Amino acid sequence: KIKALYLTERLEDANLLKKIDFLVLQDIFPSDNFEYAKVVLPTCTFIEASGSLINSELRLQTIQKSAAAFGQSKPDWLIFCELAKQFNTANAEGFQFSDSASILNEISKANQFFKAREDGSYHYKLKDAHLYIPSMKYSALKTSNKPFTLGAFQYRGEKIANQVADLNGLVNYRKLKKSGMLKLEDESIQKPGYRVLKNEEIVPNMYELVIEAPLIAKKARPGNFVLIMKDEKSERLPMTLSNWDEQTGTLTIYYQERGYSTKELTEMSKGENLYSIVGPLGNDILIENYGTVLLGGGCYGIGGIYPIAKEAKAQGNKVIVILEARNKILFYLENEFEQLVDKVIFCTSDGSKGFQGKIETAIEQVIRDEATIDWCYFIGCKHMMHDASNTTKELGS
Repeated sequence: KIKALYLTERLEDANLLKKIDFLVLQDIFPSDNFEYAKVVLPTCTFIEASGSLINSELRLQTIQKSAAAFGQSKPDWLIFCELAKQFNTANAEGFQFSDSASILNEISKANQFFKAREDGSYHYKLKDAHLYIPSMKYSALKTSNKPFTLGAFQYRGEKIANQVADLNGLVNYRKLKKSGMLKLEDESIQKPGYRVLKNEEIVPNMYELVIEAPLIAKKARPGNFVLIMKDEKSERLPMTLSNWDEQTGTLTIYYQERGYSTKELTEMSKGENLYSIVGPLGNDILIENYGTVLLGGGCYGIGGIYPIAKEAKAQGNKVIVILEARNKILFYLENEFEQLVDKVIFCTSDGSKGFQGKIETAIEQVIRDEATIDWCYFIGCKHMMHDASNTTKELGS
C-alpha cells in the first residue's frame, strides 16, 4: 500500500522496494537499494559532522567533526532543514539553524528531559522525554537475541568490515580459524601449557574462558586471581577467578576485550594451550556466618562475586545479590545466581531490566526492605565500587 518512501537506513531485503513508486534514499555508500531510488541524497558519516547522542546511561555525549565532508554530501540535519524550507516556505525561519549545537539548544528549551539533564536531576525518566523509542512488537526490530560479533557491526546499514580492510581481515581470520580451515605452520605443533576448554563471547564484549588447570583448581579460594600469558612473549594478564571445579580440574574466568593483550586472548580457540598460568594469587576473602550478606557486581564483577556468593551461602548466610549493567543484554550468570542465592536484584542505566539507575538505587531499596545488613562486598569498576561504598556508609551499613 505504500507508494512513496523516504529511507535514511537501507533495507537488507531490497526486494521490498520493487513496488515503491517513488523512493528517496539518504545514504553514505552505494548499495542494492540504489537501483530503485528516484532521488539519492548523499549524507555525511559520523566523522564528517558534529552532533550529540544520548547513551544508555542517559548521558549527553557530543561528537566532534574530525574530517571534511566528501563531495556534495551534507549532514543529515542540514538536509532536513533545506527540505523543510522547500516544503513550507511560510515557516522557513524555523529551520535557519547554523549548526547542530543550535538545534540541541532549541531541544533543551522545549524538552523537560534535557532541562533535567542540565540541572543535574538525572531521576527524570527517558520514557517521559518524548523521544522516539522503537517498539519491540515488530519482528524486524527484535535484534537483542542476535549474537554481537565484529562482522555484525553496521553503520547506516553498511557493514563496517566492508569499509575497513583490517577489520574485514580480522573477521575472516576468526571465521576460518573457528571452522578449522586455517592451518598455520606454528599451529601444527602442540605447545605445552594449559588447555583451553571454552573461550566464547557470552554477552557483548564479555568472554567466558574455561581452562584446564587441576593444581590451581585444588587451591583456589574466593578472592583469588591468576596471571595468564597466551604466549611466551605475551603480557601477563591478572584475571579474577569466577569459578573452579576440583573434580574436573578446571578454572572459569570472565573477561572483557579492552586492548591488544585481551584481544589476543579472544582469538584463542578450544583445544589450544595457554603458555602460562600462575596462581592462585591474592588474599583469600574470609567469609563467616554473618547473617545477611549483600553482594554487588557490575561488568566483570558479576563473575567476580559468584564464588563469594557460593561461599557465603555455604556458611549459612542469607545472600542478596545486586547485578548492575548499562542495559539488560549485558547481564550474564543470571540463572546461576537465581538458583544459588536468596534474592537477585537487577539495575540498569536505561531501565530495561529491574531498577533504573546505578547500584546505589538498588542498595537503598535493599536496606529499606531488610532489618539488618551484616556484611557487604562489591566488585566492579572504580566508579561503581566508590558509589556502593559511599551509599552503604551513609546508610550505616
